[in-house]
Amino acid sequence: MKVEVFSLICQPGEAGLLGLAFHPDYKNNGYFFRNYTTKVSGNLETAIVLYKVSNADANRADPASATVLFTFDQPFDNHNGGAVKFGPDGYLYISTGDGGSWGDPGNNG
Repeated sequence: MKVEVFSLICQPGEAGLLGLAFHPDYKNNGYFFRNYTTKVSGNLETAIVLYKVSNADANRADPASATVLFTFDQPFDNHNGGAVKFGPDGYLYISTGDGGSWGDPGNNG
């Protein structure tokens, strides 16, 4: 089954869509998760958001279903990285980059 992920996120460089994971029971519940960076009030942040497939069209996400699970600030526009994956235990795992910039000025790496 193909789901069209609408493009709410369009950021230059190493930003934008970073990860996507379908719920292990997606066939029945239609849930999937996105990990992306976006600008909010001029600041870059990462968002982990739950979506549901559209009831009207199984090939589209329902934008109104977006539920923000959490967000966090990103200090720079690069090295944000991001993955969302389900483990064999059924839990959702989220990874992120070091928040970056050249030379790692925040000593995050």
